[in-house]
Amino acid sequence: MAEEAKKEEKKEPPVSLGTLLLVAIGGRLLFNSFALQIASVEPVLPTAILTGIYFGAGPAILVGIMGYALSNLFLGSLGGWTIWQGLSGAIAGYIGATSNRDNYIMNVIIATVIFEVIMNFTGAGYTVDSAYFFGSLGYSITHVVANIFFAVLFKSLWLKEE
Repeated sequence: MAEEAKKEEKKEPPVSLGTLLLVAIGGRLLFNSFALQIASVEPVLPTAILTGIYFGAGPAILVGIMGYALSNLFLGSLGGWTIWQGLSGAIAGYIGATSNRDNYIMNVIIATVIFEVIMNFTGAGYTVDSAYFFGSLGYSITHVVANIFFAVLFKSLWLKEE
């Protein structure tokens, strides 16, 4: 009987959905605004994956899309790329919702590589342009490394063993 009650008892996530959305948008604004201007350092994908782990696919997809759309709005950089960034964020959220939480850091790496492939493919005019891909390689590497940093940080804050 006590075991059944334990199963039914739902554990409260250690972070709220609003906080995760704020981290996604605020973190991107902090690192990509006029204050710091550090390209490709943005916690949107790790945050969307973490949202998927705790809140499921719907909220995670929303955080992935809104993280890019609203930060682009505040940065004054809405454009055709916003759609592709949002799609990548949605994919990251879906990955978080459908995979094992123990693979969080690896899922962040996978989602970031997917983001970079989508953005470089669309940025190159929907062609595979090796010069474009190699020209943006520094930004792609920065994005992966920064997201690993964010994933390690978020894991230590919000994804502790239960």
